[in-house]
Amino acid sequence: MSSNPLPQFLLAAWASRAGEDPACERLAQRSYVYRVTAPGQVFILKEAGVINPQGDAPRKILADIALLRHLQAQGVGVAVPEPTDNGQPFLERDGHYYPLSPEVPSAPDEHAPLERVYHNIGAAIARLHHALACYRGPIYSWTMDLPPRILGESVDVIHRHLDAAGNVKFHAVVDAI
Repeated sequence: MSSNPLPQFLLAAWASRAGEDPACERLAQRSYVYRVTAPGQVFILKEAGVINPQGDAPRKILADIALLRHLQAQGVGVAVPEPTDNGQPFLERDGHYYPLSPEVPSAPDEHAPLERVYHNIGAAIARLHHALACYRGPIYSWTMDLPPRILGESVDVIHRHLDAAGNVKFHAVVDAI
């Protein structure tokens, strides 16, 4: 069913789950990410890294999988990659690494009251923070430089919402960062 034979070639590693000829839809033009529709389940196949001189891509991918398993065990809805049919956590092929993960379903309720939406978002973030607080493994896959970005985008908005005393306190915090 796929117009691109490469996903089919890679999906042979998960033949017991993906079936003989699953439909493959490319999700991003510039990256290797496919939605794979197999009998009874939808997966995401993506390139997770390339073999590099440091040799750390497999270690980082395994650390990501360990983190996802931890989050799942803590009740956070995440997509933990499926092992290949021979039990490997991901496929290594031609210098690239590929995990196959279940697609996380998303069907937003466009008629839900905003208060419920905000509550659900806050509750999900709280569950994530709680789960990450007790995780002791490394997290290589994602970092961000939050304070400069937030301050750069938000200072004017923050000033408008604070009184004079609040602005003094705000500047004390910013200067401490």
